[in-house]
Parts: sequence; C-alpha cells; structure tokens
Amino acid sequence: MSMTTASRGLIGFVDALRLDGSVVGWAQDPRDPTSTPVVRLMRGTSVLTEVVANQQRDDGKPGFHIEPPAPLRPEDFLEGRIRVRAVAPGRQAATTLAMTPRMRETLEERAGWVPTVAPRATPAPAPATPHVAAPTPPTPGPAPEAEPAPMAEPPPPTPAPVPDAPPAQAPPAPAPALRPAPAREAAPQPLPPPIQPPPLAADPAFVIAPTPAPGPAPAALAPAVGDPVLAQLAEIAVALNAAGVGLLHMPVPPRASVFGLQAGPTEREKAAMELPSLAADWIPLRAALARQAQPMALWRHDGERQTVEGTLVALRLLLAVLRLRGSLPDGALLRAEALVERADPAALPRREVTDDPPAADAAGLGLAFLGIVPRETEPDLTEALFADLPHPVPVGQTKAGLEGRRSPGAPLVLRLAVLTTPGLGGSASAARLGWWLRWLVRDLVIAETLADTSPAALLAAPPDLVLTLLPG
Repeated sequence: MSMTTASRGLIGFVDALRLDGSVVGWAQDPRDPTSTPVVRLMRGTSVLTEVVANQQRDDGKPGFHIEPPAPLRPEDFLEGRIRVRAVAPGRQAATTLAMTPRMRETLEERAGWVPTVAPRATPAPAPATPHVAAPTPPTPGPAPEAEPAPMAEPPPPTPAPVPDAPPAQAPPAPAPALRPAPAREAAPQPLPPPIQPPPLAADPAFVIAPTPAPGPAPAALAPAVGDPVLAQLAEIAVALNAAGVGLLHMPVPPRASVFGLQAGPTEREKAAMELPSLAADWIPLRAALARQAQPMALWRHDGERQTVEGTLVALRLLLAVLRLRGSLPDGALLRAEALVERADPAALPRREVTDDPPAADAAGLGLAFLGIVPRETEPDLTEALFADLPHPVPVGQTKAGLEGRRSPGAPLVLRLAVLTTPGLGGSASAARLGWWLRWLVRDLVIAETLADTSPAALLAAPPDLVLTLLPG
C-alpha cells in the first residue's frame, strides 16, 4: 500500500473569521468532487468542533460554516493556535486549510499587526509614446529611398590618414590592463587530510557495529555515578561493548525539559554525557522533539508520557540512527521507513484516551483554552496498518512487564532486546514504541526490568542490539 501526498490531499481555503465569530470557507476532495469533506476546528491535536462542507456557494464549491464553541480572536489564527483541518470520509486523506491572503490582511488589520504581505501595487499606466512609435505597415505608393535606422549616436567620420600625426594618438593596448594583477592570485593551500571513520565490525554474527569498549571497568564507574539507573546502564554498556553487542540509549524526556522553567538538558542527561560508555550511544530524542512544528502535542496531559505523534518522532529517529551506523541493508531500512510512513495521524479519526487522568485534572495542568478543557484524544491507529504482513506471534512466557514477539515478515532481520523501567515498555497501543517495533524487527523482547537486569543475563543469549528506554 503506497500513498503519495498528491493522491490523498484535499483542496480548499479558509475565507474569513466573521465579526459574529463564525469561520467560513470551502473544502473539496479532487478525487471525488461530489463528496462532502468533514471540516474540523482544531487546537493542536484537540478537535473543538466539526461540520460537514455541504453549504452552497456561488462558485459551486462545497462550503462550510463553523460556529466555534467559544469566541476566537484574530491572533488565534495568525499565531497558529487554531487551525482548520479538512478530512475526506472513507479514506485516509486530510489537509490543513490555509487562509486566503485577503483573510490574513483583514485579521492583521483587526489585530493591529504590521502587514506581513506587501499591499498590491497599482500598475502605472503605460506611456503613450511606444504606442505612437509602433511600426505600421507602409502605405502603398512611391516612397523615398529608405534611410538607415537611426542610432543612439551617429558614428564619427573616419579621419583621413595624416602623415605628421604623432604616434601618441594611437589607443593603448587594453590587454595588460585587463589581466589580473599577479599579487591577487592566492596560492592554493593544501587540504587537510581526510578523517577516516573507524572500521565497522566484520563479524557477520552482529548486525549492529559495536562501539569501542571504554577503558574503565564497571566497578570503577559505578561509585562515581550518583544516579542508580545510570550506574546500571554504565555496567551494562561496558560488558556489552566488550562482547561486541550493539547498544543504544533513548531517554524519554518530559515536556518540562523542552518548555517551561526547566527547559534544557535534564540532570540525568548531564550526568550521562560525563560517561564515555554512555555518551557514545545516547540518542538525542529531546532535541528531536523540540524541532517539531507542534511539539506541545507530543506529550500526554501529564507531561511525562508521549502521544502517538511523539512516539512516531522517536521511532523515526531510531531508524535514522540505525541508518547512520551503516550495518543494516539499505533495502531493509527503506522498507521499515515506508511502513512507518503509512501512518498519517492527521488523516485518521480520533478516539478518546481512557487511561489518562480525568479532564478535571487537566485544568490544573494549565491546558484549559478559552474556558474549555480539551479532551485527551489520539489517532485511531489499528493493526490494519500492517494488514499485508504476517501477524507477530508471542514467544516464550508473556507476563506483566515482559513479552516476546517474533514477526516473520519484519523488514529488519534483527534480534532486539528493549530494556525499560515500569510504564515505558509494552506494546498495548500505538503510543508505545513496542507496538511499532514488533512489526519492524524479526525478534523482539521487551522487559521492564532495567534496574534489575545483569549483563550476564543479556550475554547468555546475546541479541544483536540492546535498546534502553528510560525516563529522561
């Protein structure tokens, strides 16, 4: 199943925010002009209200008229807090509708903003001279002898040779004056020698290239680390690197580390960067989340757990790191990336999240907007996204905090062990990384026993790669 932007996009515009508070515009599905798209008024990923684009317009396009649940201001649209999303019923197709230039100019004028679009300049009338001087066909009849075309300046007459003319009147040769001065020619500087990357492991038993083993022993590292989780990670890292097993660490940062008074690296990140055995394999998920267009929608209301959109950012970053390591076939990674790109959360209907705090608690988190507490919803992603793949089958004994999956149709022929703390593992929903990994890797084990796992237990049946998920 392949989709392109051109095949699933909708067209339309938001025409105006009227003085009575209503929002009007039009939306149409170019693949089915007779259909009536659903138009949603949204704040971030929360749907405030939705209507059907079935209003009659003079131009024949399906129009919509939205009555917001609370008054809107021009700044809500200009600053991107409010957006209008058109969704095609029956297929995964959605588009965020842009404002018309006239609507933007009107909202900027009402908000007292400096116009961001220069006013349309009125073209100056063309002079009448070119029209008068335009060539016209000649009138038949005798005409005087044609004169040469007028020039900007008549050429001077050629002077007759004068025998006594001094030689100084000869024009100087221009060639020497046009040559660049030798002093300006910079001598080429020698290029620095290229930096050769370290060689990858040649042992085919390991899919991921191991990182170089650091010098200090685990016993020397543990006392210097005050964080018990980092001390356990340092011990595991030294043992796995020495055995040639790949290792990656992905901290899941809270929302406060990107926004608010606590923005910046967390104390755990700062401590991890001081340990060479951890810094080399640390995945900067916090920076990737901060670069997203709407980062506030990447966390649940509690500010700790990630939404489906936040998990997709982490998954794409993980695949990018595996590509940079260069130890997996490009075809397998392309297949995995294509499977991930099938998911378009903005084009899916949303369902209410039932495992989060009630809406009354959300008001205490400062999530109320115009007196309305938005519902905690998520895209309705189901396993139908991978309908063309064999279903993963359980392996071993599955219990709380421990599960194993084997997927014969997975694109990444990889034995992956995921070590997490309680609450971060599992594959119950698309908001968990394990939900995606069980379809992408051949063998997967997820254990929420990071604090109690010994290196010897991992080396007893060594995986190709160990991924640790820990609170950031």
